[in-house]
Amino acid sequence: QFITDSVNIVILSRILAVCLLGAMQSTHFTGLPIPDANLLDPHLLLLFRRFSVVTGIIAGAIPAWALSSFQPAKVLKNLVDIKLFGGLGLRKTLIVIQFTLSLTAIIFLVTVYRQFTYKAVKDMGFSRKNILNVPLAGVDFQRMKERMLQLKDVEAAAASSGTLGMPRHSSFCMIRTGSNQDNMEFGYYAGDADFLKVMHLKLLAGSTFPATAPKDKEQYIIVNETAVNAMGVKTPAEAIGKMLWLSDSVPVNIVGVVQDFNYQPIEVNIRPMAIRFIPC
Repeated sequence: QFITDSVNIVILSRILAVCLLGAMQSTHFTGLPIPDANLLDPHLLLLFRRFSVVTGIIAGAIPAWALSSFQPAKVLKNLVDIKLFGGLGLRKTLIVIQFTLSLTAIIFLVTVYRQFTYKAVKDMGFSRKNILNVPLAGVDFQRMKERMLQLKDVEAAAASSGTLGMPRHSSFCMIRTGSNQDNMEFGYYAGDADFLKVMHLKLLAGSTFPATAPKDKEQYIIVNETAVNAMGVKTPAEAIGKMLWLSDSVPVNIVGVVQDFNYQPIEVNIRPMAIRFIPC
């Protein structure tokens, strides 16, 4: 009976948790969608069910074992005097266990709350407010941009290969600075000429992509401060105009250097990155 009641309570808790998870899985603390996360797939629900049963059995096993070892009349009369491990009373044992679990849960929740609050207000070096990310799904971004700019509430629009600051949204490529230089791994986002303006990225030297950039061939690139240091260049201004080779085959010129920003989640160190103008 104790084990059954314990399992039922845990199963009811799991149902409530799944309902809350279903209501929250479409957004996280910034209000941005999580398209890559399906938190309620059948395999995960099966794991939840197994976890609930195992947890219920473990939680109900000790009281069931202790109470079934005595006659019912004696158990009900002298429940406080039941001795468990090392002569400890049942009441003291349960109080210690419950207090320990409650204190651990409180510390965990406070820590997680503070971490998520910090991530929500942390200045990542780019604008995160009033930004709407619209997946194109194969639609011509230039035509989509023109239609978006016709809306009265839209101040600016830009194309991007992903959402800044989100995990697994940045891509990576190998970049070489000269014929005798080793390849370096750069993170990168693809963006158009208005990308820096929309995301409020600060230019330290140079400019954004020229409006007359060719549509049939990639020729320009913008890098961050960390990339400039990795290339061995002393100042951002000296990096303007230098030639880079992407994947040992595509030559591009540096037209701008932006201040470092967290293009990946803030728990990841800022690494060399580039903003590429990739014609469709």
